[in-house]
Amino acid sequence: MFDVIVTACLPRGGSEPELQGAASFAADAAALRESILPGAPDDVIAAALGCWTALFGMISFELFGQFENVITDRAAFFTHTMACQGRLAGLPG
Repeated sequence: MFDVIVTACLPRGGSEPELQGAASFAADAAALRESILPGAPDDVIAAALGCWTALFGMISFELFGQFENVITDRAAFFTHTMACQGRLAGLPG
């Protein structure tokens, strides 16, 4: 997943929001850039981590029944939520 986001987001176009707390995140981003996200800027790394976390959260909620009696069409909700995460990460579409 990370490769897809990095490939789609580089170079980033338009005006991107400033990464809040950029100085404190820089060391973490550098470590991730060295290990699994070569060439990715800090904002792309932050977006990728946010998407990854959202994906795991959605799966966890589904597996542990947190959507029971709340969401009736969970497949549609999952598709919508992941599309929103993709836009947040800067993916086209």
